[in-house]
Amino acid sequence: MRKGNTELSTLKQGDCIGEIGYLMRTKRTASIYAKTPLVLLKLNSTVMSRTSKDCQIRFLRAFLRTALMRLTATIERLAH
Repeated sequence: MRKGNTELSTLKQGDCIGEIGYLMRTKRTASIYAKTPLVLLKLNSTVMSRTSKDCQIRFLRAFLRTALMRLTATIERLAH
């Protein structure tokens, strides 16, 4: 994942992108570049509103977990 010319992180299989934009209803500001072939699933709030409540909860938990892990990593990088 990059922002401008700065590489922010390397994603692993199963990682999410766009969690902050989804949760805050804003556009992404970082770019994603694939180094290997990948499968991408693109969802939006309209699609998610049509899923079961259980599915929505599981999805939001995964997104929140990702957002918190990235925030923690950013804070740790800034502290050093």
